[in-house]
Amino acid sequence: QKERHAGCPGGRNPHRTVKPVEVMRWLVRTCCPEGGTVVDPFLGSGTTAVACELEGRRCVGWELRAHLGPVIEGRLEAWRSAWQVARALGLTTTKEIAQWVP
Repeated sequence: QKERHAGCPGGRNPHRTVKPVEVMRWLVRTCCPEGGTVVDPFLGSGTTAVACELEGRRCVGWELRAHLGPVIEGRLEAWRSAWQVARALGLTTTKEIAQWVP
């Protein structure tokens, strides 16, 4: 649950179909070469963008529902912060990184 709601305004993610970060990390690694760019025309709550951040890929995307903008920004910031701490400690799995998500 922490992974789903991390960084969301009000502490809750309003998106109904949030994907697990680990699944999206696997897809990004499998489908996009290192240093590549992933295009996501349906950002939702930003899980693909988070996965790209953790896997060192660029993400270009958009979301038509304006109320999800702060959710995407909040989740990205929370995961970026956690990734910096986890990387410094030598942690790389999603579970290990999620421990440091505020």
